[in-house]
Amino acid sequence: INYVYTNLKFILTGCINGMCPDHKFHSIILRMMVVLFGEENAWAIRFPAFAAGIITLIFVHRLSRELFSSPLIPWFALIIAVLSEVHIYYSQTARGYSFVILFSTAMTYSSIKILSESHSAKWCWALCVFAFLGTYTIITTAYFVISLAVWMGLVLLIPQWSQEFNISSVQRKRKAVQCIKVFLIAGILSFLAYLPILQELVTAASSEQKIHVKFH
Repeated sequence: INYVYTNLKFILTGCINGMCPDHKFHSIILRMMVVLFGEENAWAIRFPAFAAGIITLIFVHRLSRELFSSPLIPWFALIIAVLSEVHIYYSQTARGYSFVILFSTAMTYSSIKILSESHSAKWCWALCVFAFLGTYTIITTAYFVISLAVWMGLVLLIPQWSQEFNISSVQRKRKAVQCIKVFLIAGILSFLAYLPILQELVTAASSEQKIHVKFH
């Protein structure tokens, strides 16, 4: 959290002794909050995580409505999310984890809409934005993005899975092209966003791997 008291240029491109500002998108938002409301304003610093947690609940309910036909299950899912200790904790902690939960849930919802709707251009853009912001918040979110891309690819590749979303053969090809564009654009944007500190990230990852090997 100390990085939010530095200037925006350092948050975007700076590192000190191999240590780079983490949770980048969250740090950018926090920097804007402290500029607007003051560095000692605890409410301003914690509000972004809280807001992300609230918006996540909306996506949890809507995602459950897409996945289940029963009108009760979305409400049960919402209650479980509301009472989740992990969700409560991350929603009041001034860190980027609630952002990642939000963007991951929003990505899943957008992917379902892309597969299930015939006109899905807006959801393609939404998925691209959520994938980029999730990865730019915490870089390891890329693993989730890749897994989601693989799942969508399998759905469009396997006819039996495509039928569950009522996707015709013509739509399969069109949606496949859309998905390729979405994940390609998100990947390029993420690469460019991390490019200024790419060498530091590689060095840090290599050091972590050496420590892991040493202790095992």
